[in-house]
Amino acid sequence: MEDIMALGATIRKYRKAKNLTLQAVGASLGMSYQSIQKWEKNRAEPNTSQLLALANLFDVSVNVLVNDDVLIGNLRAIAPFNDNLTFHLPFVTVSNKTTLLNTYKDNDSIQALSETFPVTVSNITLNKSHVVIEVEGDIMESRLRNGDKVLGEAIAPENFLHEHGGVYAVMYGKKFVIRRIINNDIEQHGKLFLHADNPKYDPFPIDAKNIRAMWKVIRVVDAPID
Repeated sequence: MEDIMALGATIRKYRKAKNLTLQAVGASLGMSYQSIQKWEKNRAEPNTSQLLALANLFDVSVNVLVNDDVLIGNLRAIAPFNDNLTFHLPFVTVSNKTTLLNTYKDNDSIQALSETFPVTVSNITLNKSHVVIEVEGDIMESRLRNGDKVLGEAIAPENFLHEHGGVYAVMYGKKFVIRRIINNDIEQHGKLFLHADNPKYDPFPIDAKNIRAMWKVIRVVDAPID
């Protein structure tokens, strides 16, 4: 990817081409000039709506603004022919889970995965906390089926005890599972009960101290879920 221009350099290029100051761009977007400066220095990234606003300000399409193939943070983003963006996210597959379980230390271990999966978005911001995970088995049927790809967002460890009311990917010990968390008993009992959507599987508890990582499932890729 050495020949791919970082997004910050692209923003600076088109700002200079329009003879706009950082202050002028910030004022147009309702932001401080420091925020624009952070984008140009690749210390922060604009979200999708902000990219659209920049494209309008610079009188170019999003395709042109992102140069069809850019780096947004450490994620590769490709602009399709509309104003959506496609991100190539780290992809946790059935086949690479064992390797991940043996090597996982922190989120950088996810970012180091060689497999990626394209996700096209228009209304959410993707960053290095997001990952695509392949569903294995029928445990979450009928909502999630074997082979489905889901978009997950990493949960900070200090927030594990607050998460409930959704579907999560949970790494604990030497296991990586996708389950529903209905109630969170970590604070009271030090355990988290994981539930299957398929009624033939029983819920089971895991010790909170064994939880290594957790991602909230946002949606099946290209299809929202409850």
